Amino acid sequence: MKKVLTFCLALVIALHTPVSARAAEVAGLPAVGDEVGGFTVTNRGNFNLVGAETVLFEHNKTGGQVLYIASEDIERSFNIAFKTPKLDSKGVPHVFEHITISGSEKYPSQNLFFPLANRTYNTFVNAMTYDTMTTYPLASLSPEQLLVIADYYLDGVFHPMIYDEERLYRREAWRYELADADSPVTVSGTVYNEMKGNQTIEAAAYYNAIKALFPGSVIANVNGGDPDAILDMTWQDLKDFHTAYYHPSNALVTLYGDLDCEAFLSLVDGYFSEFEKSEVAVETGVIDPLTEPVTEVYRFPVEAGSQTEGASIISYSGAANGATLEDNIGLQFLMLALTHEASPLITDMREKFPGSNVFSMLNLSAAPVSFFTFQGDGLDPGDAEAFKSAVDTALAQIAEDGVAQNIVEALLAADRFSNLTIPESPNLGVNLSTSTSLFWSLGGGLDFYNEYLEALDSIEAKLGDGYMEELLQKYVLNNPHKALVTTSPEAGLTEAKDAELAAELAALKEAMSEDEIAAMVEETASLAAWSMEEAPEELVEKFQVIGVDNLPEEAPSYGINERDGEGVRYMTAEADVADIGSTMLNFDISALAKDEIHYLRLYTDLIGSLGTSNHSLSEISTLMTRYLNGFSASATVLDKKDGYAPVLSVQWMSLNSEYPTGVDLVKELVFNSDTSDTDTVKSVVSRLKTLMRNEINQSPYTYQYTRAMAAHDEAYAYAAYMGGIEYYQFLIEAETALEADPEAFRQKLADAVDRVAVRDNITALFAGNAEGIRAFEENIDAVFEGLKPLGDMPEGYGDDAFKPELLAQNSEALVIDSTVQYNLLYAPLEDIGLEDSGKLQPASTFLYDAYMTPQIRHNIGAYGIIMQLDEN
Repeated sequence: MKKVLTFCLALVIALHTPVSARAAEVAGLPAVGDEVGGFTVTNRGNFNLVGAETVLFEHNKTGGQVLYIASEDIERSFNIAFKTPKLDSKGVPHVFEHITISGSEKYPSQNLFFPLANRTYNTFVNAMTYDTMTTYPLASLSPEQLLVIADYYLDGVFHPMIYDEERLYRREAWRYELADADSPVTVSGTVYNEMKGNQTIEAAAYYNAIKALFPGSVIANVNGGDPDAILDMTWQDLKDFHTAYYHPSNALVTLYGDLDCEAFLSLVDGYFSEFEKSEVAVETGVIDPLTEPVTEVYRFPVEAGSQTEGASIISYSGAANGATLEDNIGLQFLMLALTHEASPLITDMREKFPGSNVFSMLNLSAAPVSFFTFQGDGLDPGDAEAFKSAVDTALAQIAEDGVAQNIVEALLAADRFSNLTIPESPNLGVNLSTSTSLFWSLGGGLDFYNEYLEALDSIEAKLGDGYMEELLQKYVLNNPHKALVTTSPEAGLTEAKDAELAAELAALKEAMSEDEIAAMVEETASLAAWSMEEAPEELVEKFQVIGVDNLPEEAPSYGINERDGEGVRYMTAEADVADIGSTMLNFDISALAKDEIHYLRLYTDLIGSLGTSNHSLSEISTLMTRYLNGFSASATVLDKKDGYAPVLSVQWMSLNSEYPTGVDLVKELVFNSDTSDTDTVKSVVSRLKTLMRNEINQSPYTYQYTRAMAAHDEAYAYAAYMGGIEYYQFLIEAETALEADPEAFRQKLADAVDRVAVRDNITALFAGNAEGIRAFEENIDAVFEGLKPLGDMPEGYGDDAFKPELLAQNSEALVIDSTVQYNLLYAPLEDIGLEDSGKLQPASTFLYDAYMTPQIRHNIGAYGIIMQLDEN
């Protein structure tokens, strides 16, 4: 189940900002005071975010609440959430999240969840643990299917098997294992292993900052569990936790979409009515504000030989005590503005710490008290005071000069644009219900989004009257409740901790009798066999209410119009959406020679971090925020049935009325980014290197997968060279080259761009409404004006084009800074005597359910399993 560490307001704004839409009238909704299925309607309202009506029900017996967001959306959702405090770092809320969907009184099978997820007609099935709640969202295009799975979840949260089945605790939390009498004792467990894998320096820095800001408070505990603390968890802890918090009086159910509300209320009432009303006390962890800043240094374990220079994270954080909702929304925009590319703070930081990635954020999800953080990655422990001083000095100057209003206005415009994309979001009901539940768990009301609308209007009205500067002074500059925290890697500490645990386990075994050793061997084998048991087919069949013969018809079809002209293929698709459009341009880069590919890839990574021929970096970054939503430019490879196509792919979204401005900006960025300031280029290269190193350490499986496929598929071989380990090595060498001969390096960047600035084999794609298509047709050619026709290219153009060779290795290892191993097995279909067929897809799902989950996840103890079937 997905483990979420933090859910900051930036994510909420990005996904769920309100739209100007009239609430749809949904027929047949009950009025305030009506009684329905054991509930009474206590409130009727609107959910302006998506133009829906809301009905709030209160359970007559327990006071439990059900919020129905009534809309015409046919992707319906159900969610039940509980306020669950992280009283310590054992990870009890997280483990219990696993427990509840691992069997119940009505559905007594420990291995039912994954067959249910993979063999029923659902669009979302999961459970998540946050800092202040545990939530269980579901979605389906069939209300009948949703109702059946909702019953499984409800029985799981109220009647889990954990009271009578200790093996669930040992499987999901932690356990000792002994393969045989001569083997060493080891520790395993689903959550234990998951959290071992989650031990990144970024996660550690996050919790270290909270620990320093809220000392001794439950806010500072690790909600998913610290692996060392998990070993202190007991079976009784889980039972006590369930008794304390999994009660209807501490629950919020959210329904969404076009569904029979009464049927779901009756189902929920059947479970709620088993309980009496109760006052559930939930620890919030709020502490008295600190009277003076604190400074802390924490070590993070990495293996001997790991790179530690320039690998520390420095966090400068503060608690926004007493902030109202409007204050918090204003602070969020302030934080975004302060570390925007156009901000003087970032300009100053780039000069003082050229290799560091600096950002700021406001976090609203860890506790009722929000807190802000300025963070720098890629630093050294000795940089801490200088980092703090640089932030303080820059912020004081900004407070005096004023927060750049054009940046804030651009951010607000981007926010307004994202409003229009909300109705097109996948799993919309799941996202809305999860976010609503989150703010409810933080002590807020259920009308958060409408309150957000009002606050946003108020903030916009105050801009220019010193509002942002007041927030900056009150909550940041004049706030003593701050913490300066350094999280620094220590080489060899991983081995030391492993040796300490190994010694403890060896001592444990040494103290055991032969009978106790034999019993542990038997328990290990018995638990493995139990975890391998298949879910009873009769239980699985109970959930399969939708079959091939009664599948709902929900997939819309979009007609695609295309035409060719002067080296460009134009493709458009009309959709019933708001006045926004999505554009993609793919420029053919197949003519690039091998030594040019990395220069072009670097150029695409530099776009947006450099000024252009007509705009400074400050100007261009503000304009990008204002007019190009979700802009990206990347050198990539498209896989085709008859081969592959390396392209420079450019994507963005914009308002139809602002499309011409967006097109002009795209041309400026793609073909006129200014690489003449090689000091800035060098600084960006240094930051890119740090980011890519972190990415390799955090997500090595993406590189493993690409390299495995590159042994068989030319498209992946091209991609592996263009953006994989070889590109990381190029970035390392680029730093040296920029020092030795910056002008020569700049010229190679320019030459690579010039080689693809050719009006040939370009694809221009657009999706939007009819007005947007007209704007696209009338303006998109402005991007291609001035590009050289293929006939004007010198003779022999493309003769030296890169042709990738398949990687020869059958096996290889990537050495990374990680406390866990990531293993990948890859088998080309032709090598094992199979041909690509649709029959392989259900076969792979069966293997995942029947073998990989019980054997690799439950038995061996690996948390993450990905099984992917490719046509190769």
